[in-house]
Amino acid sequence: MKKLFIVTLLFVFGSESYGQLKLDAEIRPLGEFRRGYNRMPFADEKAAAFVVQRTRLNLQFKQDRVTSFISFQDVRTFGEERQKRDEPSLTLHQGWVEVQATENLFFRVGRQQIQYDRGHFIGRNNFNDNGQKHDLLMIKLQNEKQHLHLATAFNQDQPQLFGTEYDIDNYKFMQILRLYSPFNQDRGSLSVLAFADGYENPDNSDLLYVRGNYSAFLTYDFPAFTVSLNPAAQNGKTPEGQDIAAYYLLAEFASSLANNHEYALGFEFISGNDGENTQDEKLRVFNPTYSRGNGPNGFMDYFTNFPVHTGGAGFWDFYVKNSVNITPKVAANLDIHAFFLANNYVHANGETIDKYLGLEPDFVLEYQFNDFTELKFVYSFMLGTESMEIVKGGDKNEWAQFSYLMLTVKPKLFGY
Repeated sequence: MKKLFIVTLLFVFGSESYGQLKLDAEIRPLGEFRRGYNRMPFADEKAAAFVVQRTRLNLQFKQDRVTSFISFQDVRTFGEERQKRDEPSLTLHQGWVEVQATENLFFRVGRQQIQYDRGHFIGRNNFNDNGQKHDLLMIKLQNEKQHLHLATAFNQDQPQLFGTEYDIDNYKFMQILRLYSPFNQDRGSLSVLAFADGYENPDNSDLLYVRGNYSAFLTYDFPAFTVSLNPAAQNGKTPEGQDIAAYYLLAEFASSLANNHEYALGFEFISGNDGENTQDEKLRVFNPTYSRGNGPNGFMDYFTNFPVHTGGAGFWDFYVKNSVNITPKVAANLDIHAFFLANNYVHANGETIDKYLGLEPDFVLEYQFNDFTELKFVYSFMLGTESMEIVKGGDKNEWAQFSYLMLTVKPKLFGY
């Protein structure tokens, strides 16, 4: 079947395209065990267990300074279909074309994944079964080291005869500017990211509220360690029209204890509202809406929607991360996160709660079977406090745990 498919592709593109065509795939079954994922469980809640498989087929064709890329994707939970029934779920994950106008100027248009820096603000969100992508035009001015990216998007849910009403819970337009440059003989790098996303007011389609996002990511390699610093800010308005005045800061120190052991110490700070200040009408909670998701603040995903998951009070994440290469094919990670509220949170009874929320250890074991096959095991648990109960729900006396086993196979089928 695979040979027949490849022969068909060669027939379509012609013999002259041989060597211009690349075909690869991804098969990723992911088995999860949840009893405490996203929030602590209650005593009467049973564990959830399931397997989801993501299957992708990626096709790239390049000729005469034009590159096209198509990625088809099927996501399904094991058992979601009845026997002898076919319920199609194949979708277009990515589909873009890029034209190289000059040696350093490129135009890319279509559905595409984007990730800058660590993906805290715009990321692929690859752990999510469907992933994150954007329909936009990207203009890239770049050489081997430096680049300037400009992007613009305008979304509609369907072609219309009149008007541009947009009923989907998504941004209506987005504009992105990103500058990146290394310095001091590549020992350091600076990334500047600014983007605006506009949301249509759900009650009045004539009102478009725009939010501004600004980030600077600086890294520098000293002889024995690396320092990363990432300040960011948000302003503008929420989709409901509330004024935003929020900011963010990441600081990290990373080094090696041995050739096979790396560690990092750092913190992330998310600004928020002070619950004791009832006169403040602004939203001061920083919200990285398009982040890469699972991982930055623990694998249990207790804090991904910060205005909701912190009760609007903001957030501190103090962490230590350890990575050990046990053998050339086996690696183990141990991350520990300590979570705190950044500001006062007032309980329904009128009392201000303690800011310490809990501790999350994450253990990761990875086995690289070969160049295209990886097996990953994750086990995490949450030692939540009474404050975590109040802010997130659940019972702190129940053992909150989350685990998954993920097999990722990415075979290169043709053209490599």
